[in-house]
Amino acid sequence: MYMKKIFSVIFFICFFIQLINAQIRIDGKVVDEEGLAVIGATIKVKGKTQGTVTDINGTFSISANKGDVLAFSYIGMQSVEKKIETNTMNVVMIPDIINIEELVVIGYGVARKSDLTGSVSSLKSDDLMRSSPLSLQQGVLGKVAGVIAQQIDGAPGSGMSFQIRGANSFSGGTEPLYVIDDIPFDTGGAPGSIGGDLSATNPLSMINPSDIESIEILKDASATAIYGSRGANGVVLIRTKQGIRGKTKIEVNINQGWSTPTNAIDVLPANIYAKLYNEARMNADLYDVDAGYIAGNNMKFFDVFGTKSDMRDPQYYETNSSDWQKMIFQTGMLTDATLSMSGGADKVTYRISANHTNQNGIIKSSLFKRTGIRVNLQGQLTTNLSFGINSNFTGSENRFVKTGSDVGQAGGVIRSALRYPPIYSVRTSDGELADEWYDASNPLTYILSQKNQVDDIKNITSGYIESNILTGLTFRVRIGSEWGMSKRSQYLPAQTRESRGGKAAYRDNINSKLVNENILTYNRNINKIHNFNVVTAATWEISNRTYRLNEVSGFINDYLQDNAMQTANEIPVINNGRSKSTLASFLGRVNYSLKNRYLFTISGRADGSSRFAKNNKWAYFPSAAFAWRANEEDYIKSLDIFSNLKFRFSYGKTGNQAISTYGSLTRMNALKYPFEDQLYTGVAISSDGLGNDNLTWETTKQYNTGIDVGFFDNRLNLIVDVYRKNTYDLLQQQELPLSLGYNRRWINMGELQNEGLEITLNAYPINRREFSWQTDFNLSFNRNKILSLGPGIPSQTINRVATDVEPFMLVAGQPLGDIYAYKIEGIYQSLEEVKAHGLYNNDEALQKFMVGEYKYFNASNPLNDPDKDFILNTSDRVVVGNSNPDYVFGLTNTFVYKNLDFSFFVQGVVGNDIVNTTAWSMENNIGGSSSNIRVKTYNNLWRGEGTSNTLPKVVESKKRLVLFSDKYVEDGTYIRLKNINLGYNFKMAPKSVISTVRASFIATNIFTITNYSGFDPEVNAFNTDPARRGVDMGNYPASRTYSFNLSAVF
Repeated sequence: MYMKKIFSVIFFICFFIQLINAQIRIDGKVVDEEGLAVIGATIKVKGKTQGTVTDINGTFSISANKGDVLAFSYIGMQSVEKKIETNTMNVVMIPDIINIEELVVIGYGVARKSDLTGSVSSLKSDDLMRSSPLSLQQGVLGKVAGVIAQQIDGAPGSGMSFQIRGANSFSGGTEPLYVIDDIPFDTGGAPGSIGGDLSATNPLSMINPSDIESIEILKDASATAIYGSRGANGVVLIRTKQGIRGKTKIEVNINQGWSTPTNAIDVLPANIYAKLYNEARMNADLYDVDAGYIAGNNMKFFDVFGTKSDMRDPQYYETNSSDWQKMIFQTGMLTDATLSMSGGADKVTYRISANHTNQNGIIKSSLFKRTGIRVNLQGQLTTNLSFGINSNFTGSENRFVKTGSDVGQAGGVIRSALRYPPIYSVRTSDGELADEWYDASNPLTYILSQKNQVDDIKNITSGYIESNILTGLTFRVRIGSEWGMSKRSQYLPAQTRESRGGKAAYRDNINSKLVNENILTYNRNINKIHNFNVVTAATWEISNRTYRLNEVSGFINDYLQDNAMQTANEIPVINNGRSKSTLASFLGRVNYSLKNRYLFTISGRADGSSRFAKNNKWAYFPSAAFAWRANEEDYIKSLDIFSNLKFRFSYGKTGNQAISTYGSLTRMNALKYPFEDQLYTGVAISSDGLGNDNLTWETTKQYNTGIDVGFFDNRLNLIVDVYRKNTYDLLQQQELPLSLGYNRRWINMGELQNEGLEITLNAYPINRREFSWQTDFNLSFNRNKILSLGPGIPSQTINRVATDVEPFMLVAGQPLGDIYAYKIEGIYQSLEEVKAHGLYNNDEALQKFMVGEYKYFNASNPLNDPDKDFILNTSDRVVVGNSNPDYVFGLTNTFVYKNLDFSFFVQGVVGNDIVNTTAWSMENNIGGSSSNIRVKTYNNLWRGEGTSNTLPKVVESKKRLVLFSDKYVEDGTYIRLKNINLGYNFKMAPKSVISTVRASFIATNIFTITNYSGFDPEVNAFNTDPARRGVDMGNYPASRTYSFNLSAVF
């Protein structure tokens, strides 16, 4: 027995020694393609329980047997498996371009993309920066289904409108809510301008796109309802780059480029212009019985005013012609540089960046400058307590040249350059700018003498402290502040038609906001079957605004511009004020996953706003969603077809508080009144200041159905969404009877509907180590309809877009954006045709004149019934187009071969129409005004029976019927090669100070296929006004940009 025990002990010791000897210690390091440590990578012995993670240096140690296989994994990297052969193992992990977007930011949290129940689109930094944009909207443009990002014009730093799934309001704009690092961002623009200038700044230009890590766009109500009263137009979540643990990394990015005009409008040179107006006066003698230019003046040669002084033969102008477009345009230089430093240790990570942008526009004297700094810090105070601080400070300067203005003499530089007669000289014999034409300013006046400068300073700072109270339960307190000042200094010199004597203005807006968020989050997984994520929060905001406006006119000269406003003869406007608003909210959301295949989301938010009257301070916005991950079902898996198959359904309500701070209250203004032969100042209710105690929120109900499909290990992905949105209780200005003593007041009435389809296709046709090809395609359709304008209101007028141009009207049962105009049926070819049409039967002189003129469609009497109306009036206008596109699309292809990559992006907008007021201002009265015209117009004028059925004769006469017609409503369809990017990543020596270097060439707006006759079909003069989209007011043209980019990491 004793010997047996000894034998057993000896056997056990030998077995144990053999076991120990069989296992070895493996030491190693995990790095990425750039040689940087991969921190937190998971290493497991395949088929066993042993495992570890890499430390701050990317190193690891693990015990295992020879012949075992180690599996390495890390989010965003391709998994690696290696067999143990020695006690040292170094691994290089490469990015997994297919699965790198697994995590997305949602409202008040983060979720796996596979767990989403709502409609959310995501753009990462690489996608955003492919074209080296100067603003985030430029980076998003055309890349997300259901989103229309449209520039107002092409001026440096100019504004852009952003529309998600159509317009939901008549008065509330289309801009979504922007949330930057969890803080709602105020997108209030620059102070208004004098002289009818529509130029606008871009508030989001204060964010350097190079600092952005990701952008998530929340589109359906399930995703946006958590933002309640500000979610109706969608929500854009912007996450900036954070530091990561590891050695300090310094990044330098320099972009140097230049911009040129994409095209020019072909207008008449001086000699042809002279012939045109000789022809106009000869036709006046032929068709206007009241004209007698040739007989009365013995006119043989051209003179613009019809007198005998300074008359010159048109031949003279063959070598004496002023090309006004050439004089105002230039090649604009661009410099954009970013320097960042990031890194961190176990307890704290950081990223600090600084940037500077200097962009000169393609119109002389226009420019945009931006300088900013951003600091992001995150850290661990204790085991259960963490913190984060984000701060951004930006200063910018915009110098505008007046563009995008009303028709007429005050048309701005683009209209002046197109309309101004080429026969006139630029300067007088004394060297001063010439001012020879009565109907517009010398275009160079806007370049050399006008001032319109906007200076912005903006700071956003936020910080949080988060406590891990219990396992899975965290509480975060965030406090954020936003402060901004925007000031506009403006001067219009005496030579401009807007001024006549000099006009100066100074305006400033100061906005501040304080935000507090208190968020409780609970995560729990039960038996890997039930997974819960619960969020509840209480938030509040306080916003303050002050403004000032000083406007004066009548100066001795223009030398001091706006720097001596006290010397002006008149002070027509002095105005200032302040406002304060508050918003309190309570919200909650529950995400529940059953077996990782049945996903449920319920959310709700209660908002209380000081903007609304006492009867409607609070509103409630619920939502619910369900998703089924069918690919997790065994019977679907057995088909071996789908790598992803998810069905989504959602419903919810969101709101819009689209009124001014005191819009629901009765408001009083200071007024002058006479008493005993003197004027005194008193107060009275303003004409549009009558309050409404029952004013409430606009509310949008939205239904969304979607499907996500993936094939071939997600190398081919398809996302389809169908939605319907109904917005009711629309905020509108109600016209009041004059007997009440008030013009209008805010009320809730009317309903608007949007329906649409969104398709996103993402594919990786080739995904090899040395060569890959990725393609992304998106396609969006949206249709809207005005369901109601209120009881007994069939239609409603909208503010005109220009003098005598009122193309938009709200009509119940019709789409928003319908364009109304007189319809042209052709040109009267003979006197008999004029008489047969019947409109001018009571005036023989007018009948004679109408030969060669437009033949307008008489909608109220289309069959020329003699017993009906033969008079043209506004009721004869018909729908001739719509400013909304039938569909929009974007296509991106990216090719990578070893260290070389190439990508191109094609954008398309199809089926929209543009109101071309620039063409209207040039050619609504050819010959009747002395405006220049386009060459193609001159070549196609009516010059006798059968010569033209599209354009009238040229004639100088007061008899011409000038009506805004479908002639000036053009197809805005375009397909554009938006940008190309060719880049090369240089390989550096392993121990080099510089770890990576990349050089690239980028071209933007390379070419455009369109039938639009203006400078650029991508134009939207009235910014976010949903009722007046697609209007060309002589806006700043888009430019073609070429740039070289160099980036390096140290």
